[in-house]
Amino acid sequence: MTLHSEDIQMNIYQCGDDAARMLPISLDEWRERAKLILATAPFGYGATGAGDTKYGNVDAFQKYRIRYVFQELL
Repeated sequence: MTLHSEDIQMNIYQCGDDAARMLPISLDEWRERAKLILATAPFGYGATGAGDTKYGNVDAFQKYRIRYVFQELL
């Protein structure tokens, strides 16, 4: 059986504890939750960034990837 990356990711979310299952999966849902919780100024700073700092952070995080390490059960 071939597992696709989205299946692997969903399996990780589904076998987590109850707290992990409450975490959003999509960036849009994270953004909406933050908008509900944060005051306007902190949300705006986080949502729009601060010029060069924002672009530097985006560039730095482009190299990160979620990776699944498969360990065969014996």
